[in-house]
Amino acid sequence: MEVICSNHEGEFDNMVIRLGGFHTLVMFLGTIGDLISGSGIEEVYAKNTVPRMLRGKAYSRALRGHFLISSALTAIIIADILKRKEHLLKSQSRTSKLWIFYLNMVSRAKTFIWAE
Repeated sequence: MEVICSNHEGEFDNMVIRLGGFHTLVMFLGTIGDLISGSGIEEVYAKNTVPRMLRGKAYSRALRGHFLISSALTAIIIADILKRKEHLLKSQSRTSKLWIFYLNMVSRAKTFIWAE
């Protein structure tokens, strides 16, 4: 096989390559997955599903899963907030901080999808 190179000096100097909305969101879902891996999410879904979902590769499954978990956590936290204030919840444990941070991240993903 012969590789042929063409000289295009100056032709692409002003070109900027960037990820589109889909690929940006896939990377963001992977970031969320890195943050919550080992938190118990593996117990909610099938074993083979979780690794791809946490990396953001199973895109629709990851979105659906994160939205579902986000809704469930929101309901739990709202119920808990009725009993005590959120700042007390955050100071209680690392797990509480993680889940509140997780909810904020998923909320940002939802806003991004809506804006895109």
